[in-house]
Amino acid sequence: MPTVSDAPLLRRPAWSVRLPVDPEYAGLRHVGNLEFARLFQEARLGFSRYLVGRMQGVQHFGDQMIVHISMDFAREILWSPDIEVHVRVGNIGRSSYELDLSIWDGDTVAVRSKTVNVWMEDDAPAPINDEARALLVASR
Repeated sequence: MPTVSDAPLLRRPAWSVRLPVDPEYAGLRHVGNLEFARLFQEARLGFSRYLVGRMQGVQHFGDQMIVHISMDFAREILWSPDIEVHVRVGNIGRSSYELDLSIWDGDTVAVRSKTVNVWMEDDAPAPINDEARALLVASR
């Protein structure tokens, strides 16, 4: 299985989001590992909403199960309005696809993540439908 380090740095992401500082953590300086995971989760959900917005008559981007998550930490960052999460689609299989994500503080990458997402129907892996596949390919 590819590692996070195998993914290219995402300077031109398919999708990115600048996330506000959570008031609960505004008094903290250091962004902790669990907060990185939360930022990645918010970006994955935002990316799914972005894809749904590009599909005809669809309310959600298919049922999915994340079967693998990895994170590689490059450097510590402090809470800042310059934190941005980049998302790009990696490899696409018959019933799964990878998301390559990275958290940037200005021009510097702090954390990289890779998820493997399995497309599900009736609680079992299923082929990714054609419309969803086309959107994933366009987001590489």
